Amino acid sequence: MEQVKYKRHLSKLLRELLKQFSCVMISGPRQIGKTSMVIDTIKGLGKWNDVDLSKEENKENALKNPILFFEENKTPLFIDEIQEAPKLMSYIKNEIDKTKNNGIFILTGSQMFKFNKDIKERLSTRAALLDMCPLSNSEIQGRDNFPFIIDSKHFIEIKKYASISVIQNLENILKGSMPDIMNGKIKNTSVFYSSYINNTIISDITEHIATIRDDTKFNNFLKSLAIRSGQIVNLYNTAQDAGIDNRTATIWLDALKSLGIIFFVHPFSNKKSKTLLKKPKLYFYDTGLLCHLLKITDAKGLYSNSSYGNVYETWCVSEITKTYINEGLMPPISYLQNSKGEEKLDVIIEQSNGVYLIEIKTSTNINSKHIKGFELLDENVKVLAKAVICPITQISSYSKDILLIPNTLI
Repeated sequence: MEQVKYKRHLSKLLRELLKQFSCVMISGPRQIGKTSMVIDTIKGLGKWNDVDLSKEENKENALKNPILFFEENKTPLFIDEIQEAPKLMSYIKNEIDKTKNNGIFILTGSQMFKFNKDIKERLSTRAALLDMCPLSNSEIQGRDNFPFIIDSKHFIEIKKYASISVIQNLENILKGSMPDIMNGKIKNTSVFYSSYINNTIISDITEHIATIRDDTKFNNFLKSLAIRSGQIVNLYNTAQDAGIDNRTATIWLDALKSLGIIFFVHPFSNKKSKTLLKKPKLYFYDTGLLCHLLKITDAKGLYSNSSYGNVYETWCVSEITKTYINEGLMPPISYLQNSKGEEKLDVIIEQSNGVYLIEIKTSTNINSKHIKGFELLDENVKVLAKAVICPITQISSYSKDILLIPNTLI
């Protein structure tokens, strides 16, 4: 059976930026399709040379003689896994300054945190920086990207995607968003994610950030984070679960964020807001990895698992986040929760003229208890619209000012 090839939303933005910048740098976790996306994009942009630095021969040539490397690999040039030869950055800067042409370099990397300072110092305005995520729901469905807001017209236009069955919805959340799993190439997801953790995540952190001497403790740390996905970060408890100190937990947490495995949503900030919790919430980008860590192996097990609500919220928030990242935008999302943790507002999307308020629920039978979070926001903030995202199969309304949105329409 022919494997599905997904059209990546970042491709359109990459083409646009190559007309405006000399260099475009794309960072993101391994195995999410960065290389394939770039290759597909440059096919229609004239003759590009490309070199993969993860191949030992190419890496050795780049490190041994950078000048000869660029003589053999003329621009426009796509360099994959640039972090393997950081010394090339100064030569790239020189080439850009010499030619002053746009669209001559595309760089991709899986540990771009190594280059943050170098990029700012050497390339400055010469380079556009993009983050890339695993597959988004809209990419899987084959539709155009739409930075998520509460827009009835948009939801009506794509309403055919709302009719996905409950079981299919659960299976999609369980599979997650890694291309080789979604397109059917990888069947044994348990082996895939175990290898991904041990051969990719642990390897990258050990090589570029801090030595992980005890794989078991790191795996326990990941599992502890998985249990807390969709919750406020409690570093002390997480460290205790893994049997490590707070300093190590902080280093590992920052590393996972840098590698694009997890992300944080910070609390809504407004001078006139009530006294609320101020710590960030933690989420995984890929619910496939999350379910693997929680030892959830099928849709029925996901639905009955005590962590189902957190997994479901993680999927929804991750998908909302991806819709902005795929436009090259910083996701303008935050949350609210009172100090006792009794009431919360899951997602606030900030716009220049006001905010959108969103509650995320696993129930399909929404009642007044499910919308109490809307009361947390002070009246001084202009509310543009309110909605509840839940696993229903049709768009509907709870009231005249609260929309019910199927999560499949994110």
